[in-house]
Amino acid sequence: MDMRRRQFLARLGAVVGAAYLAPAFAKLGPARASDSFSSSDSGSYEGGGDSSSSSASNYSAPQRPRPPAPSRAREILISTRHPADLERLPALGFEVKARETSALLGVTLARISLPARTSMNEAMRQLRQHLPDTQIAENTYYETSELPCADGSCSAFDLIGWQPRDLCDAAPVIGMIDTRINPAHEALAGQNLTLITLDQGERDLAGRVHGTAVATLLIGSAQSRTPGLLPKARLVAAEAFFSDRVGEAADSFSLIRALEALVEAGVSVINMSFAGPDNPILSEAIDAVAARGIGLVAAAGNGGPAAPPAMPAAHPHVAAVTAVGRSLSVYRQAAAGSHIRLAAPGVQVWTAASVTGGRFRSGTSYAAPFVTAAMAVAALENPGASPASLIDSLAQAALDLGAPGRDDVFGWGLVQTASLCTA
Repeated sequence: MDMRRRQFLARLGAVVGAAYLAPAFAKLGPARASDSFSSSDSGSYEGGGDSSSSSASNYSAPQRPRPPAPSRAREILISTRHPADLERLPALGFEVKARETSALLGVTLARISLPARTSMNEAMRQLRQHLPDTQIAENTYYETSELPCADGSCSAFDLIGWQPRDLCDAAPVIGMIDTRINPAHEALAGQNLTLITLDQGERDLAGRVHGTAVATLLIGSAQSRTPGLLPKARLVAAEAFFSDRVGEAADSFSLIRALEALVEAGVSVINMSFAGPDNPILSEAIDAVAARGIGLVAAAGNGGPAAPPAMPAAHPHVAAVTAVGRSLSVYRQAAAGSHIRLAAPGVQVWTAASVTGGRFRSGTSYAAPFVTAAMAVAALENPGASPASLIDSLAQAALDLGAPGRDDVFGWGLVQTASLCTA
């Protein structure tokens, strides 16, 4: 690795390793159950930290039975080169909820609802029987990778904030897939931000909490209370999430459409701060994006160290990022596994609230943008380098935090990119 790259990797690491000194310090009580997913933040704080609180009220009251948790109707995702076949589905009891021609995959995609009183296995069997040349999978759902604080156990800690040491003139074109974003937030107003809002059909659009926070980490104005890593960058954000009685999510159908939109926009790297199950058609789309030389970075997910690897982080073409706190211990809910590539700050990160001001947030969602930013600048400084080689360079320069070498908790360690924006 040449000296210039070593300097680049060494200097940004100081920024990331320091995780930006906090603009303010506060002591917080337990967060409300709705804090993380509220669509109406106004500068309040949410908890989260290196460990969870075990305190509980000693008051006992009669317990009422809890109503069953809401659930989503299961759907099927179809990928076909024969779109006329979709016209046969209503006669079989299937409803085409949405359809899209995908230039990325060269197919027609469709969301399909199941006939009444038909199991997923039976519906799949019927579709394979009547559409033998069609790829069929369940339309899987993906959720943002932040700490929901739903159990009221988010502990108060001295908080770490985001204040860049240097202004960065690097101007890569970065993509992200997330919830909606508030472009009027003072950290984003006037920034080079392009929004692509995907039609969600019969479903409501998601809120602006998570997407605004992630976008601000990437390009927040240096003059705002919540500056970002690359304030001069252009950010193309695909708003792919919907909201229903279960919460906010994106499905594989929307994620494929989002990937295609970002490819068309000419981004160099895509940030994906969400996690969910494997899906063969989504995996094919990720392969197609990677084949175009576009970098892919994803949050490892917050299912805990024993959870199965989550997509898209577990895909071999995606750099999976875990989160650490200021003590460099791993985030207590972070996923682990052989797919983890790098660690970055993701515990009590200072970033934008959805309406105005800032808030401290935790989750692997907020670690991913550090690696996305590093990869985007590395791509500018190393024209022609493949995404795989860029990630390998970051891995070689990482600060080893766990067992010597790569391990399933920290990957190759804390991203070290201290020469950010020196060119």
